[in-house]
Amino acid sequence: MNHFNKLLTFVFLFPLFSFAQSNFKPGYVITLKGDTLRGFIDYKEWDKNPVKISFKNNSGDNRTEIFTTENARQFVVSGAECFKRFTVHVSQDQVELANVKQGADTSFITAKVFLRLLSAGKNISLFSYTDKIKTRYYILDGVEERPQELVYRVYYSAGNSTMLQTENRFRSQLEYLSSKHNVKNSTLESKILYSEYQEADLVKIVELINGEPNKQVTPASHFGARWYAGLGAANNNLSFTGVINYANNSNTFPKASTGFDLFPNKNTQRLFLRAELSLGQNQHSFSYGPDASGYSSSLSKIIQQNITISQQVAYNIYNTDRFSIFVDAGIALNVSFYNKYHFTENFSNTASTTTNEFPVTPQKWLSFPLKTGITLNKRIEIYFGYILIESNNDNYQPFTGKIYEYQAGINYLFGIK
Repeated sequence: MNHFNKLLTFVFLFPLFSFAQSNFKPGYVITLKGDTLRGFIDYKEWDKNPVKISFKNNSGDNRTEIFTTENARQFVVSGAECFKRFTVHVSQDQVELANVKQGADTSFITAKVFLRLLSAGKNISLFSYTDKIKTRYYILDGVEERPQELVYRVYYSAGNSTMLQTENRFRSQLEYLSSKHNVKNSTLESKILYSEYQEADLVKIVELINGEPNKQVTPASHFGARWYAGLGAANNNLSFTGVINYANNSNTFPKASTGFDLFPNKNTQRLFLRAELSLGQNQHSFSYGPDASGYSSSLSKIIQQNITISQQVAYNIYNTDRFSIFVDAGIALNVSFYNKYHFTENFSNTASTTTNEFPVTPQKWLSFPLKTGITLNKRIEIYFGYILIESNNDNYQPFTGKIYEYQAGINYLFGIK
């Protein structure tokens, strides 16, 4: 057990050291001089806008070149990302409720940054910029050189520290642009009026203001999903301690599972969220004694049929098209159904006593699965897992049931959309 736990600790800490893995994808860089360099860009998750990128002319090159806002005006990862260099005002106010201040914070800094292109057309272009403070959206009007931040603020009233106020000035900014470019219709007006400060809403509005879909550029959404189904085996180990001490009893039964994965960035496929439904069964029998006093007991065949719904966070610590290594951890809700089991005690020189459905077993309980495995050709997933449940019968304190389980299985992945 100790060696296995150490191995799991190493595996789940390994992502901290895995970011050095390269992920070069075809793309190009436009330098400040206007030269276009075609080659390969090291494509990262970029949950925050990048400040630098690694570039090489050929996929087999060992030498890389670093580009920043000081020597590049634009870079593109083919079919995935486009970033352009601008000098913009970057608002500094917080929008997370835990950090919101009293009174409107209009402070900003001026910075040279790479903005992510979200949508572009004949009239306006939409960009985003994310740092450790928040995500901001910018509009570039066709006749201007500097994008303007779409303003959204959250703050507590200056006169009442408990009254939360929201400033949605971005809506009036969009209304102004639609009027300026002479694009007015009920659909657009309604979308602006009810829009939220989020990418999906803003992209739709910008596309309506630009019109002529064949003359627009909107990179495909980063979000992706895939389904999977699989079979496996679970080795379940149960023991009791307390008034009656039963040694560990283990069994192995098949397990069926299905679920889906959500990728924040389907192009890099590093991080994904997994929801899973699985069906399994466990079976245990126990006996004790007779001891020196002549006492003996037995716990007849306990059959547990289990439905498990789990939420997991997974990360590919090594990721290529042909081979990936992943780890994941999560929480699971288990709903269990049991047969009519019996607990029998035998005392010296007395008749035996039998208690039905004792000790009490829970019908709903939580577990915390840990898994690691490999993925082949983005289709076949082979995994190994470990689950520990400290107590399985809290309703009866003199007994403590301890469970740990090993799992192994194979899933077929149905691809990303």
